[in-house]
Amino acid sequence: MAQMSRTHPGGAARPGRWTGRAAPAAAGLVIVAHGLMHLAGTLLFWELAEPGGLGSADAVPAAGSVAGFAVGGLWLWAGGTFVAAGLMPALGNRRWAPPAALAAAVSLPLLLLMFPVTAPGIAVDAGLLLLALPSAVAGRDDARPSPAGGGDGGG
Repeated sequence: MAQMSRTHPGGAARPGRWTGRAAPAAAGLVIVAHGLMHLAGTLLFWELAEPGGLGSADAVPAAGSVAGFAVGGLWLWAGGTFVAAGLMPALGNRRWAPPAALAAAVSLPLLLLMFPVTAPGIAVDAGLLLLALPSAVAGRDDARPSPAGGGDGGG
């Protein structure tokens, strides 16, 4: 079983390896998966494939239309940005919040066009905005605990 906390010389308990790294890793995985879904959505809008349970009939605007290609481009950008933001904590970069918040702000209106099919993505975007936007706007990187589980988290 993973050690949940430990005591350091100062006597106060601080998060151990599990609590200090698992939550950011799980959040990063969700963000990367969300980005991959956007990349799959690009295939739909550009009429290259019908990924998962989505079909061309679900696409708003219509797949293959000029507007569909434009939306597909936005989905491509958002997907790549989500993947990059989700990988940033694993690479030791704590500044994932600004790109994640920006991608969610672009993604959310696009997903709302296809509600209710895109309800899970809407929930992810809303959660990301609630978590990342305050830190992104304030210019802080405290939306993620430090890998060591300590420190002030300020930027």
